[in-house]
Amino acid sequence: GERLPAAWLLYRVSGGLAIAAGAAGLLAALTRQLTVAEFVELPVVYPARLLVPAGALLVVVGVLVLVPRLAGYARPALAVSWAALALAATATLDLTLTATQVDGVDAGFGVWPAALALLLAPAAGAAAAVAGSVEREEDDLTDLAERPQDRALQGAGWLAAALAVPAFGLPLVSSAVYQPAGLWSRFALASWGLLAAAAVVAGAGLLAPRSRPSRALGLLLGAAAVVAVHVSAVPLVGGRGEAPVTVAAGTWFALACGLALLAGAAVAAGHDRRDHRNQRDRNQRDRNRRKGTKYAPGRSKTGGRSSRSEASRSDARRSRERSHPRGRRQARA
Repeated sequence: GERLPAAWLLYRVSGGLAIAAGAAGLLAALTRQLTVAEFVELPVVYPARLLVPAGALLVVVGVLVLVPRLAGYARPALAVSWAALALAATATLDLTLTATQVDGVDAGFGVWPAALALLLAPAAGAAAAVAGSVEREEDDLTDLAERPQDRALQGAGWLAAALAVPAFGLPLVSSAVYQPAGLWSRFALASWGLLAAAAVVAGAGLLAPRSRPSRALGLLLGAAAVVAVHVSAVPLVGGRGEAPVTVAAGTWFALACGLALLAGAAVAAGHDRRDHRNQRDRNQRDRNRRKGTKYAPGRSKTGGRSSRSEASRSDARRSRERSHPRGRRQARA
């Protein structure tokens, strides 16, 4: 629909920041994170692989925010999905900074676009959140306040919020020779990305039941995308080249969290379709009512009342009958 200039300005800012953040993440994934001396073997920065799905996600969502017909769905998704790039960038920078402590290993060019992505992604999410607050001030939310909360959507959101904590707090894989960063074990720079992702996904699950169906759909799909990027670390990163590795509890919690988010999104999509159908019906009734008022029964197309014209014709007929001699005799009789 039509948006106020301030809202559309924030939409453009948030979309532009998301595209820039995603592009920076993709550039970081394609460039070297480390440089080494001739006598040192170049380490593999496995978490940099996560920058590819996370960067692509931000670019796609940023483009969708700039499309007027899709901005209502993409804007809340961007307010959540920025955490996927923060998750990947912090994990990449964590390993890079750790590796530079080894003699002969220095930071490469890829560190700079990764750091830039880490700065731009939260800025895009913040701009999208502010755009949402401006949008709520503009729209009439009376029907939303009077509508009872859907229990299925509420249950799915609360379940996803509860599962988000162990999904991001527990390791995805376990290895005898490597311990990944977490919220309760080996708290490091990458843990801040995990913490941000857990908070954002949990917040989306709690906020979705209180939002309009279209906005709830965007929130839940954005949160599911963050979980998907997180789970993609199992095949992309794994044990970082160390063997053997096994799937840990964090993976199962993340999968359950993603399923809960998708279930809630399906419920929100059903409500959104019903609202669009009801809106079309109301618009059709309004058009029919306007047509009926213009050409209502008892009113001619020129605006005069047909009953009044018929009465005038009857009076004229009676006058002619009285003026005729036979009519006068019949009237006296």
